[in-house]
Amino acid sequence: MEVPEDNDSVCGICKDMVKQARDQLESNQTQQDLKDVFEGSCKLIHIKPIVDECIKIVDQFIPELVETLASQMNPSVVCSVAGLCNNAHIDKLLTEYQTSIKVRTILILFCYLIILFVLLYHLKWIKTSKLDFITILIE
Repeated sequence: MEVPEDNDSVCGICKDMVKQARDQLESNQTQQDLKDVFEGSCKLIHIKPIVDECIKIVDQFIPELVETLASQMNPSVVCSVAGLCNNAHIDKLLTEYQTSIKVRTILILFCYLIILFVLLYHLKWIKTSKLDFITILIE
């Protein structure tokens, strides 16, 4: 399955997480943990020959299971299916967030400019008469 490329930050984080999960899945410790769980399930059968055969199958099955899972874990596909990549709603939320940050930044800068303007005129007002100050404001 192929999906369109999505380079936004949410998708990027998701793909990184899937890559880490895939790497973890392929680690020897994870394979041993899976083997322990399956062998524990085999031991619940309580019939020694069947338990032994079950454990033998598990020992052969785990590497193949891990390989199959890892090979199917294409980060772009997994994240698209999960709804974190190629999702119009996520893209809209990101755009709104980025726009709100820009608007806030512009408002903050505007406030600083007003404060600077008032301070400059206040300093100028101290050195000028009230009439000159009003004339400056009107112009």
